[in-house]
Amino acid sequence: MGTLNIQSIRNKYLMLEQLLHEKEIDILCITETFLNTNCMNYNFLNHDFFRSDRLNKTGGGVAILVNRKLKAKSVCLNFQFTNIECIHVRIQLNHLPCINTICLYRPPNYSSSAINNDMKDLKKLILSLDSNRMNFMLGDFNMRTNALQDNLNSLLDKHNYQQVVKIPTRKESILDLIIASKLANIFNISTWETHFSDHMLVLGDYEYQYTKPKPEFEFRRNYRNIDYYQFGLDVLKIPEKIFTTCEEQFQYIVSNLLNIFDTYAPLKKVKIRPNSEKFYISDESKTLRKQNQIAYSQFKRNIISKAELRFVNKSFKQSIFS
Repeated sequence: MGTLNIQSIRNKYLMLEQLLHEKEIDILCITETFLNTNCMNYNFLNHDFFRSDRLNKTGGGVAILVNRKLKAKSVCLNFQFTNIECIHVRIQLNHLPCINTICLYRPPNYSSSAINNDMKDLKKLILSLDSNRMNFMLGDFNMRTNALQDNLNSLLDKHNYQQVVKIPTRKESILDLIIASKLANIFNISTWETHFSDHMLVLGDYEYQYTKPKPEFEFRRNYRNIDYYQFGLDVLKIPEKIFTTCEEQFQYIVSNLLNIFDTYAPLKKVKIRPNSEKFYISDESKTLRKQNQIAYSQFKRNIISKAELRFVNKSFKQSIFS
């Protein structure tokens, strides 16, 4: 995984393809692509290319390259940034929960109002992400001063994120960052010079600290195939005894009943699945559900009216929630 400010991808497509192959990069976030709606979409040999172009202005633009062995899809954010350019891609890692990868470019605007707006937008972005997933934010943040970096790190610490790049990425400044949620273990951070950008290529390895929950079990009885007639006869065969206290008599009856249950419906150890509780539906509701399905089929064939379909559907819902 890595990030690079490429300063125009237009004439560097082949060099970027070679870089992906040489460094064996699965996920690469690119800033300042300089693409617009008139530019073609690039087809990489082993990577899917997700892009978000700057609108109505030259320069800027962000993109994410994801190796095709990983399943990836673009995700729309539910809010807009004031200054920051952003693209969000969700990536599936085999059987593990998916990870959120966000490429960001913050234009080098250092006015107090712009910085305040950018910090507010970054907070909105962090709060919009699922804290139970592994989240990455990569890109050129243009945090040139120590004060800006301290403000960013303070925001990240409050929400259990960490900025892991400690090496200058352009001259003496740490501009290109990798930010990760605490669920992610980032290591082997390195920077590499490229002959086609004055920013360093920043790379890091990641490890998903995902602990599969231990399965839970409980003991259950299956009452479906009980012969209740024979069960009742066995209950009547329980010998009568006289006890001095009601508690002793109660315990005697319960122990005999449990013995009969163990014969007809023995306890079995069952693995509890998440959300395994089923909503109980009575026989009447099952009949109405079937009628509802038939009514919908008849409505599609213009046999009954929409009002009749609504009446059947309403009856079915009332039977469930009553």
